[in-house]
Amino acid sequence: MSHSTSSDTQAERAAYIAGLRQLADWLDAHPDVETPWTGNDYDPLQIAVWTSKEQLATIAKALPGKVEKDYSVDSVLRLLGRFDGLHVVAYAGRDRVCERVVTGIETVTVPAVEAKPETTEEREIVEWRCAPLLAGRDEVAS
Repeated sequence: MSHSTSSDTQAERAAYIAGLRQLADWLDAHPDVETPWTGNDYDPLQIAVWTSKEQLATIAKALPGKVEKDYSVDSVLRLLGRFDGLHVVAYAGRDRVCERVVTGIETVTVPAVEAKPETTEEREIVEWRCAPLLAGRDEVAS
């Protein structure tokens, strides 16, 4: 892929990829050395994508096998893919990928806490409208 970002020159990208290959060769040559991460669901290699919906869609379509998609903490979209035993997760701010639409207002009661009395406040009711990032893939879990 010939894509580069503002923080990722072609030379830096080539050096990074070469370093990953060297790390893999080094780990092969030293089976007594533990891997730097487990690479499982709980400790995946992470790719933070804070650039654009298009960049995340590129990653989503390029990940091999079944890709899992979820929204953690309501503000982050997470895509999990697997390269054999290595799990890779790509994150993006939900506001970069989806449109935030206010569909109404609700009044909620905020319970009293220590010296603060009980109050009520108005909060927005929000719906997220997200274009399908994984369109065209055969194997998708959501």
